[in-house]
Amino acid sequence: MKKIWLFIWLICLSFGISAEARKSANPQLQMIGSRMSALGGNIPLLSSDINSMMINPASLGGIGSNPLSITSKKIMNEFDYQVIFAGVPYKIKSNYLLDRFDIQEVNMAIGYGSVQLGEIPQTIKDDGIVRSVGTYTAGDRVIEFGLGAARYDWMNLDEVSMGLSMKQVQKTVFGSSGTGYGFNVGAIGTKFLDFNWVDKATGGLVIHNLLSRSITNPDTKNQSKLPLQLFLGGGIDLFDETISLYLFNKPEGYSLASEFYLENNVVLRGATDLRKYHMGLGILFDKIAPGFSGKNFSVRLDYDYTQNAYPMTGDPNHGFSVTILGDSKPRIPQILVPRAQNVIVDQPDIFLS
Repeated sequence: MKKIWLFIWLICLSFGISAEARKSANPQLQMIGSRMSALGGNIPLLSSDINSMMINPASLGGIGSNPLSITSKKIMNEFDYQVIFAGVPYKIKSNYLLDRFDIQEVNMAIGYGSVQLGEIPQTIKDDGIVRSVGTYTAGDRVIEFGLGAARYDWMNLDEVSMGLSMKQVQKTVFGSSGTGYGFNVGAIGTKFLDFNWVDKATGGLVIHNLLSRSITNPDTKNQSKLPLQLFLGGGIDLFDETISLYLFNKPEGYSLASEFYLENNVVLRGATDLRKYHMGLGILFDKIAPGFSGKNFSVRLDYDYTQNAYPMTGDPNHGFSVTILGDSKPRIPQILVPRAQNVIVDQPDIFLS
C-alpha cells in the first residue's frame, strides 16, 4: 500500500502546476467531430463514437471495431481546425482482469487536432502611435491517447462505459512553442427503459485535466495551465429511439440538444445555449465494399453549421466529418454469465461401452 501511495504522490508532483501560472483555454473542446459540433460542442454522453474521444474518453467503451474519422472545421471564417481519430478494440485474455473487473474488451484510440492562425498583425506603440511591425503565427496542437471499456449489468445500469486519456498540448506563439500534459477521466451510464414512450436514459460525466502540467514558453518563461473542468450531461431516447434529447453544461452555461432520425440512415441535429444556434445533418452509408478487403464497412458523413452570438453573427462556423465506423456486420454477442466454461454432469466419471 505504501508503494501505491508513493507512486500516486510522484505522479502528482510530476504534474504539479506553479501557483503563478495563468489559466489557458482548453483547445481540445474544439477538437471534435461534426456530430458533436451540431449538438452544441462538449456533450459528454455520446457513447460508441470515436469523434467524442477528446471530450469524454468513455465514448470509446463500445466502439467494437476499427473506426477512423477525419474532420475539417472553419470557425468564424478565420480558424481552421483539422482533427483525426483512429481506434482499435483489444480482446482481454487475462483471467485476473476478467474476474476482477468483469471487462472483456478494452478499446484504444489516438486523436490528433490542430488549429493554426497566420498573418496575425504584430504591433508596437511608439510615441503614443500604434505601428505595425510585421505578422506572426499562433496555434494549438493536441495529441491524445485514450482507453475505454464497457461493463454490463453493473450498479443497476445496463451498460457502464469508463475511459481515461492522456494528452500533449502544444501552444505556439511568435514561432516559440510550449508543451504541457494532462489527464482526463470519464464515464457514461445507460439504462434501457420500458416506460411508455421513453426507451433509454443516458448520463455522462468527464473531468478534464484532473492532473496536468503547466505549459512554459521557452523564450519568455511565461507559464499557463490547462483548466480543471467538469462536464455533466443527461439524455433520453424516445419513440423507438427516433428522437434523442440531451442536456449538458458548457463553459458558457447549459445547452439543450436533439437528434431526430428521419430514416435509419438520415439524422437531423440541433442545439442551442440561447446565444449560439447549432444545426447539422448526418447520413449513414451501410455495407460499403472498399474493393481491397472482403469486409463491408459503414461510413457516416456529418455536416454542422453554427450561428455565432452577436457581434459575430456574420461569421458562422462550418464543419464536415467523414467517419468509417468499422465492419458493418453485427458485433459478436458477449456472454456475460457464466464468465468461464462450465461442464455439469451427474457424476464425475462417465464410462462409455
